[in-house]
Amino acid sequence: MSSEAVACSCITCGDVAVPLRVIELDGTGLALCEDEHGRRADIEVALVAPVEPGDGVLAHAGTAIARLSPEALDARPEAERADQYAGLEAPRR
Repeated sequence: MSSEAVACSCITCGDVAVPLRVIELDGTGLALCEDEHGRRADIEVALVAPVEPGDGVLAHAGTAIARLSPEALDARPEAERADQYAGLEAPRR
């Protein structure tokens, strides 16, 4: 399975994982990452190393559990919005 096909949840516990973009590396295995809303967090990236600024990661409990390409990371919010409304009908007037 490619990293682009990874669902936004932890494969072990099922909790939500968050797609993030790597902003900078500190050289100790931590990366400053940012979500689509500009919120930032330090994330452990040893499991998915090597990563570079601009790379996408899927993070759960402060740890990157999968890599996402920048293209997949940029496309994810639009796809998630489409899934959120799949099957819903427009309100009747």
